[in-house]
Amino acid sequence: SQNFGMEGDDEYDRLARAEAEGLNRQDEADHDHAYEDSHRGDRELLGDAAYEDETGGARTAVDGDGGDDTGSEVEAVNHLRIFSLNCFLLPPPATWNVLFWPCGRQTERAGKIAELCAAHDLCCLQECWGAAQDTLNKGVEDQHAILDVHKSCGWFGCLNDLIDPIRFFASKTGGLYFSWRKSILENLDVERRAFGEQNPLSNQNVTCMLLDAERLFPGVRLLVFNTHFTLLGADKRAENIRTLRGFVEERVLKEYEAMGQPESGRLGKLAVFVIGDMNISETHQPRQWARLASLEGCAVMRDLFAPENNPSHPTHSSSKEKKKGAKEGKEEAPEKKTVTQEGRDEKFKTGNSMFPFAFKGRVDFVFVLDSISISGTRRTEILRGQKEKKEKEKENASETQKAEGKEKDKGVKKLPAITLSFAHARCLSLEVIHQPYGEELSDHWGLSTKVDIVNLDPAGGQGPGRGEDGDG
Repeated sequence: SQNFGMEGDDEYDRLARAEAEGLNRQDEADHDHAYEDSHRGDRELLGDAAYEDETGGARTAVDGDGGDDTGSEVEAVNHLRIFSLNCFLLPPPATWNVLFWPCGRQTERAGKIAELCAAHDLCCLQECWGAAQDTLNKGVEDQHAILDVHKSCGWFGCLNDLIDPIRFFASKTGGLYFSWRKSILENLDVERRAFGEQNPLSNQNVTCMLLDAERLFPGVRLLVFNTHFTLLGADKRAENIRTLRGFVEERVLKEYEAMGQPESGRLGKLAVFVIGDMNISETHQPRQWARLASLEGCAVMRDLFAPENNPSHPTHSSSKEKKKGAKEGKEEAPEKKTVTQEGRDEKFKTGNSMFPFAFKGRVDFVFVLDSISISGTRRTEILRGQKEKKEKEKENASETQKAEGKEKDKGVKKLPAITLSFAHARCLSLEVIHQPYGEELSDHWGLSTKVDIVNLDPAGGQGPGRGEDGDG
């Protein structure tokens, strides 16, 4: 991807200087570096001209349709760009299966996927099974960090595509991959929970990362769940939903304990995302989708692509864009996609040429968790499990000690039910990223999301992220 400088962009310089007021020189230098890296991603993804058209030279968020007719100034607000894609990068032996014959051009596709990743701040990918892993990593490593478990052996040339899948299988990655912009995000913790029901030899799971987003949104941390559900039937996906729910409950309770158990239950500096390929379509499996979207009825989650949450949804029209297009005599933009999987039509060259099945729907999602209610029984069960885990980590208890521990557990007072709420992640845009027929990057379309995170303090007030009034 191409990098673009900031020279000549007076508006950007003015906004950046204004935002940096009150910072000491070292902090200002760190801030500008992170901010410039974040802007560069927008330019790489959109192209220089499109970037200027969309932002006026600065990353801004505005109310309504993107600006008023008077051309008045709008306040600069930082945003986080998230990219998600099922990459369909399979171990070479798997491509011998007739079902996976369309899985070609893996090195070429991995390179282009890496360009998209580098243009975002946080990437949550699925079906990165080790093929072309070295190409993918090299494309992001200048700006992004990756987990050690995702690093390619990188020593054996074409044999890497055989060795890396074996290593990833042994590490039980489940094909899940994270990368994040080093200048604005920091990895604090990683944890994984395996599914009881999986595709054969897949190690499918939910992987969770805790990230510090202090440099972008003061005081804010991100809890990000990346997952890939099984294809093998609704009953097996029901187990995946139960596992996801249980894991989310455990992780948010862990953060609740770490934050001093605020009485209000409000974790206003923690934003929680659930992202991935769920293999569940709202239109084809509405009941199961409802169970997913509410974590079996215990959570309030927002599907960021939905029209009510997404200002850039195809059903919305921007009066500003229409007026600008009419004034410049431009043709209407190509129709935006509302699905992430679309069966190919070879006769009319439509759909996705890598997806041969007669299906059309949205199975990939970016959810934000606003609140979750956890029963007293479940909360007590999780706390006991966490204590047992800590004890096992400290020492290998004798049979007598284990028995004593069980007796103590029986005497633990049952905890009351609790409802936890989190920082508000506001969707600025979420678009399906698709390619021309025959040039697809995967048998899925990717999701490109921009969010602004509003930090809610324990007292219930709002402490905005950087770029807004207040110290967060």
